[in-house]
Amino acid sequence: MKRIISIIFLLSIMSIMTFDSLAGNSYGGWMFREGNRCTQGMRVGQINKDIKRLYKNDEARSVDVLSLPAGSTITVYDDKEGRWWKDDWAEITVKKNFLGWICVETFEKSGWYGPNQEIYVTYHKMTSKGNLDGKVSFVRYYFPPVYYNLNTY
Repeated sequence: MKRIISIIFLLSIMSIMTFDSLAGNSYGGWMFREGNRCTQGMRVGQINKDIKRLYKNDEARSVDVLSLPAGSTITVYDDKEGRWWKDDWAEITVKKNFLGWICVETFEKSGWYGPNQEIYVTYHKMTSKGNLDGKVSFVRYYFPPVYYNLNTY
């Protein structure tokens, strides 16, 4: 039942983001999950026209990435101030444009995600513990500028 409610919630957010994207207000978004493989509770992050924004978060073990353009990156850190040299961190990079959502099942494994390898995750183990999942304390993201061809509308 919780999974059905999660899917309905996810679809409603995607429809809002698609409408916003057509209006030029948004790229897409993501939902951090408290369980691996995009299970359990959600913490929503919506992107607006700001190119870069920093914010703090806790307890994330995976993330649903929603319709982001190629060149986008989401970087998650164990360190509460986003200092990569202090603790484990991972960079989630969108390599190909896609619509819909792709689940990044864990932050502690480098590799490809998505049916056509749209996303690549690079995990950086800076301590012997290797405990980024469930310890995410800081997120930094970047989204490339989007250019519209007005001749196609």
